Amino acid sequence: MIPTLILNLHRPHHKVADTLKRSNGTFFFKGIWFTNTSYLGTSDPENVRYILSTNNSVYLKGFEWLNQFDIFGEAIFNSDGEAWKHHRKVFYAFLHHPRFKQSISKVLRQRIDGGLLKVLEYVSGREMVVNLQDLFDRHAFDIGFIMAVGFNPGVLSIEFPENCFHKAVSDTMEAAFYRYVMPDSLWKLQSWLQIGKEKKRTEAWKVFDRLLTHYISIQRHKSKKTMASSDEDDDFNFLKCYLTGHEITGPTPTESLIRDNIVTFLLASVDSYSVTLTWFFYLISKTPMAEIKIRQEIKRHLSMKQVEGLQIPSNFNDLSK
Repeated sequence: MIPTLILNLHRPHHKVADTLKRSNGTFFFKGIWFTNTSYLGTSDPENVRYILSTNNSVYLKGFEWLNQFDIFGEAIFNSDGEAWKHHRKVFYAFLHHPRFKQSISKVLRQRIDGGLLKVLEYVSGREMVVNLQDLFDRHAFDIGFIMAVGFNPGVLSIEFPENCFHKAVSDTMEAAFYRYVMPDSLWKLQSWLQIGKEKKRTEAWKVFDRLLTHYISIQRHKSKKTMASSDEDDDFNFLKCYLTGHEITGPTPTESLIRDNIVTFLLASVDSYSVTLTWFFYLISKTPMAEIKIRQEIKRHLSMKQVEGLQIPSNFNDLSK
């Protein structure tokens, strides 16, 4: 498959999709022996669920995985066995807690009205061309960061400030990919010399540590001041649950584990949200009839209310319709 891969370097996503279609959703790629790049590609949700969830105990990640993705530390992305079960239970409990649903609906309204709409009005009024995925990345990052640590970084604004966290994520994931396709000796040499992708990865790690250490310190101080007050305040976020020993997370773990799980939370919430929105609007732009049908479906199934100039569902539970 190597020659085919080289011939399709200009269209890798299309080629992978074509291969998956021809092979009923799953194929095995045999790489060159010295690169250690053999892998299984699948687009079947049942396969993914079987490997990552229902039969997780059989598919251990192992030492090589931890070498490639050490940026995630001890978090769910790198854990196995009982540790994986515990992390999964924490994430599930947080995302399904009633206060999470209250908080996310409030944050969404605030960031759509105070961030997304203002920026869209600004750029459209000046007929500026913007990268829609970058705009949604910023929108998603502000929301994810608020829910993760309780603070709005404000990367979605008319000034379009640099999102150093997002750049760090891109650099670390790129370095992880190169660790996967390169012989170990080569990336280890780059790491020792601090050149190429490994140098970017080191700088990205510093960005993660600096940002999260800063916000953990602020939130820890803030939590101590409010410990005596009711827990039913508006400040409900992942970091606060950890620092206050909330029923969701249990006793406060080490700072390194808190950092690892917050990084994982941000990656999971930001990328999936922004990529989905980008593809959604791209496909809508190509199929006007679909937009008409979506509007009709919203009108048919959802009762709407006016909040701060926005038409939003009266009950977010109705979205399942």
